[in-house]
Amino acid sequence: MVVKKKVMLFEIVLRKRKKNSIDEMKIKENLTNHQSTMQLLLMGTLIRMMILALFFAVGLSVMKGGDYWIIDSGASQHMTSSRDLLMNYQEFLEPEPVVLGDCRSVHSLGTGEMSITMLLGPKEKDERKSTMTKVLYVPKLAANLFSAWAAVMKEKVVQFEHALCWIKDSQGNVVARGRLVGNMYSLDCRVERQEKQVSVAERSSDKLNLWHQRMAHLNAGQMKTMVSREMVTGTDTPRTGKLDFCEACAEGKSHRAPFKPVGEVQSKKRLQLVTVMSLDQ
Repeated sequence: MVVKKKVMLFEIVLRKRKKNSIDEMKIKENLTNHQSTMQLLLMGTLIRMMILALFFAVGLSVMKGGDYWIIDSGASQHMTSSRDLLMNYQEFLEPEPVVLGDCRSVHSLGTGEMSITMLLGPKEKDERKSTMTKVLYVPKLAANLFSAWAAVMKEKVVQFEHALCWIKDSQGNVVARGRLVGNMYSLDCRVERQEKQVSVAERSSDKLNLWHQRMAHLNAGQMKTMVSREMVTGTDTPRTGKLDFCEACAEGKSHRAPFKPVGEVQSKKRLQLVTVMSLDQ
């Protein structure tokens, strides 16, 4: 009996030790799994932060591009941070303050006009060219702002829907549209840089000068009227551009020679040469 009791006690001790060792192994395994999980979470957090930083950098560069315009219902005027988008630029005598939505203040250095193409659909015929006036140049602006208030002041109607924004004229025709990107409405448009606009204007001026000579030195206004009213066909006379100074036109309009003929007596002091014209009665 004593031997059996000792055996039973020994088995109980072995079971407890075995159970304790199993529990220790489970604890170590749980700790290892926990550490692995924490490492994975930390690694995932770092990856997400890197992706967000990259997305922000790329997004900021896109937002600063000429074709990315945020439709802002709080902006009082159209604003851009790209100087090369503006035509007829007029610099302010002193920088004017502009208060942003987060109460920060930046400065506007000038104002100008901008040629913009509104994209109303996927096809080229759905494009509509327009000119934005009184666009402020704000170098420290993070994104270009299209002022909904400025559009309303020009008798336009701005409608915001779930994922789209429509800008219509007084007759209800759609003149511009935008779509929801993230938590902001982005205007569907395409903007040309000033260098391209200048090159187009120069080509138009060259053609206008050519047809000015071909049409017996007709002035620019009459040529543009002929084209707009379709009074002539077969010409590619541009509707824009300016005529350069035409020496032939200036000579044709002159009534007398600007200089005296060579060899004519010229006076060197007062009353040295007196010209008298007599009339025979």
